[in-house]
Amino acid sequence: KTPPPKLALPVNSSPLKFAKNKDINIYYDSLFMQSYKASPNVRLTNVNGLVNYNRQCCGKITSLADNYTSATTVTYIDSDLDNKVSNIVNYKVVNGATKTNKTANVLFVGDSFTEIGWWVDGIIGNAVSDGVTLNTIGTMDTSNSLGMTENQTGGTIANSFLGKRTESTYKVAVSSLTVKAYEVHFFKYSTYTSNGYTWTVTGFKIDTNGNGYLRLTTSSGTLPTSGTLTKTAGVGDTSIAFTGAKAINRNPFWNPTTDVIDFKNYISEWGFANPNILCFMFGWNDCSVPWDVNAIDGFINNIDNFITKFNTDYPTAKVIFAIPPFGYTRDPMQDVDGIKYVRLNTALKLFEKYKASTFVSIVPSYAFVDSINGYATLDFMPSPYYAETIKLGNGTGRSGAYDEVHNNEGGMKQIGDSVYPYIVDTLV
Repeated sequence: KTPPPKLALPVNSSPLKFAKNKDINIYYDSLFMQSYKASPNVRLTNVNGLVNYNRQCCGKITSLADNYTSATTVTYIDSDLDNKVSNIVNYKVVNGATKTNKTANVLFVGDSFTEIGWWVDGIIGNAVSDGVTLNTIGTMDTSNSLGMTENQTGGTIANSFLGKRTESTYKVAVSSLTVKAYEVHFFKYSTYTSNGYTWTVTGFKIDTNGNGYLRLTTSSGTLPTSGTLTKTAGVGDTSIAFTGAKAINRNPFWNPTTDVIDFKNYISEWGFANPNILCFMFGWNDCSVPWDVNAIDGFINNIDNFITKFNTDYPTAKVIFAIPPFGYTRDPMQDVDGIKYVRLNTALKLFEKYKASTFVSIVPSYAFVDSINGYATLDFMPSPYYAETIKLGNGTGRSGAYDEVHNNEGGMKQIGDSVYPYIVDTLV
């Protein structure tokens, strides 16, 4: 017999967390170290409210008690029905409705998934429906402008947020702006000229009176202490007077004075409230070569360095790391099996590394995202608490709503659904 594939969930580790009274979808083909070309026969038992179907175990947990803890048996049977293996996975039921009127300050960080931001919007949508207030920290808005983040398209955690970056970046003070929000997104950046250079608005913090700060970046250039910005593309006032130009680093967490990562300096520089939660997601660019397990240990070390520094600066805050899905499984030009192999090996190592942690949670978001409809060009309603059916894009990349790497809005919000119970479970 061929040995059955390994389950990529936290076995003998911290529990999976399920949101009570919310739609839950767990997809069998994302649970095991097995090719997408194979069709696993999988069943989850002992979760009242979830039902097993051909592709997924799904439903809504309504009758189990709040904070109920138990274990589900995840059983795999191979295609010949002659090889069976079962794993015990602990779980906890979290009811966000019991956290009504609770508030948390959340710092969301990531790559292009976070730049698009729909998974963050999904988390915020859940929170709003439960009466929970999540104050998002950041200078870059999500696609639906529901929250703020720090992100870098195409970036890794190492080259974007662990070291000093080389782009010329300034923070400038502005006042009485008519446009108070900027689309800091791929294809949608606003650009201005000043001092002979073209500057991209890579962040902003503007109050309701139009007063605040812009972050401006160019490959190499300087700004005088005060001057005028003239718009060349995107949203924003046609002409903006600025004062107090201050050279900063494009890595928002890099302290240019001490040349180290400094979360406290970032919070102080931009005038944010102290974070209660760091919630971040990386993986695509960090382990981008299919089947390449050599990159995994370095990636995990970078994650740990980021977490350690944050924990040093904010020792009472919680950390949530979400592991993204593997890509559109029906894309003939994508080695999804190879990407899945790297991603799940990363997940297994992270589960083991942080299984005893009291402040770090690892979310297997890949298991909760539809690998077909989470990318396809269909009308799809991810959950009943979204009032509208989401009309997905035409396959022309992020400007058309999805590609073979980035989920459509429905798939992204499934990522948010998987992360939400981990966030509300930290609220006291």
